[in-house]
Amino acid sequence: MTTVCDIEEEVIDMGSRNHSYLQIKLGALLLELDKYLVLSEISLDSSPLETNTKEMRPDLALYPKLTIDFLQDEIRMQTMPLLVIEILSPRQSIDEILEKFRGYFKLGVQSCWLVLPPLKSVSVFSSPNQEQTFSQGEVVDNVLAIRLAVKSIFQ
Repeated sequence: MTTVCDIEEEVIDMGSRNHSYLQIKLGALLLELDKYLVLSEISLDSSPLETNTKEMRPDLALYPKLTIDFLQDEIRMQTMPLLVIEILSPRQSIDEILEKFRGYFKLGVQSCWLVLPPLKSVSVFSSPNQEQTFSQGEVVDNVLAIRLAVKSIFQ
């Protein structure tokens, strides 16, 4: 049963025009790499995190190339993605996203990206305490050997 608190939380977590655009744009750019499967807003099984009560649902999740079987579906992914991408929306705090990143890393995610639309920047985390921020040139993820032009993301 959906409660008023659930509805209010969903409204708070809603993205914006810029958030939505960047989610689609990054998904398309990552799909061009052809060796990955990109999923949007997929629920991850966070049951191993005993302290986590919220569902883990990154804006984008990058998996090794998998075959899609439309006759079978998975509501909550048991296998963790290689990469998760979170795009800061107007009603989110960076601290909230960094807390999610700590959970993702505990679950076995190898890399996390934080996209900051107002700054046109992407911070690539290779661990909870190690990040590199890119606002020009290329976004470089050394863990997954991914390179994307910053300009191609924010144009």
